[in-house]
Amino acid sequence: STLMRSSAASDVYKRQRFSGVVEPQATYEIKKDDTKTVAEIYVSEGDQVTPGDALFRYDTEEMQMSLDQAELDLESISNTITTLENQKDDLEKEKKQASKDEQYSYTVQIQAVELQIKTEEYNAETKEQEIDKLEESLQNAEVYSEVEGVVKEVNETPATDANGQPKPFISVLSSGQFRVKGTVSELNIGSLYQGQAVTCLLYTSPSPRDTR
Repeated sequence: STLMRSSAASDVYKRQRFSGVVEPQATYEIKKDDTKTVAEIYVSEGDQVTPGDALFRYDTEEMQMSLDQAELDLESISNTITTLENQKDDLEKEKKQASKDEQYSYTVQIQAVELQIKTEEYNAETKEQEIDKLEESLQNAEVYSEVEGVVKEVNETPATDANGQPKPFISVLSSGQFRVKGTVSELNIGSLYQGQAVTCLLYTSPSPRDTR
């Protein structure tokens, strides 16, 4: 499309033209979690989507295996904590019956075990958080569109734009409001101002269509 800007100056009606393209007011970008494997993509470029439509899903088998392993790890940590607590109890009993000269040695051993227990408790808390995230990932294995629009692109393999920035996994051009996006040069930018009225001519055939 072409933007035509009109203004009056010294009683002479002047016009300037700026080229541009019509595009949706907003683009919805979906980024893929690089720690997961995509099992299936449900859409392709040009498809119409509405809020709630499934776009793609992650491999749940891989996530389930990770969850199973994390639960086994947590069980092992819990067993280690139980063993250390029993060891601490035994040391405290022995300390009560030990001689005065041996008291310090037992105190040092007990403190070392207590430090191990705290370390394992921290490991257990971290592992529980990992399990929570894996369970959430399983529940959200499918990714849905949040807007109504048209699928602009699907990048199954990592890609970058003209500026070297990574492209989204899927982008959707939202339906509804549109805008005309164009460029101006340093020579004519001073003749434009915010809120200025313009006439848009849409060139889709040999004769331009007035879309003002």
